[in-house]
Amino acid sequence: MRIIQTSNKLEILQLLKEIKVDPCGIKIMSDKAQGYLIRINGLSCISANILKQEMLSLGADAAVSRNSLRAQVKFTDCLLIGNLAQLSLLCSKLKKQPFNLKELGENIACNLANYRINNFIIHCCCF
Repeated sequence: MRIIQTSNKLEILQLLKEIKVDPCGIKIMSDKAQGYLIRINGLSCISANILKQEMLSLGADAAVSRNSLRAQVKFTDCLLIGNLAQLSLLCSKLKKQPFNLKELGENIACNLANYRINNFIIHCCCF
């Protein structure tokens, strides 16, 4: 037995291939193996509580201020805790939600896509 801690996509793919996982299974499981923490600042407590419920429904979680759950504050920071598959599903679910959660879902999806880019092309101008 060996405990492996990684979120490196290439390393995860290699591990799954070594075990001879079916290619369709590799596509599904590689997203589940990539864990992320996403901090969101200044959410309304209503939005934060909906976000927490949606994350819990996906088997993930969202950490929010204790005071937001008791409605003692109007805004809270939030820490989403989930894997790539869960966060992708969250973005889809947020499209149907009010309180600017649709826009938040789009922002999360965009940030995740940008975070995962590992090849960059820099165009230089000649003067």
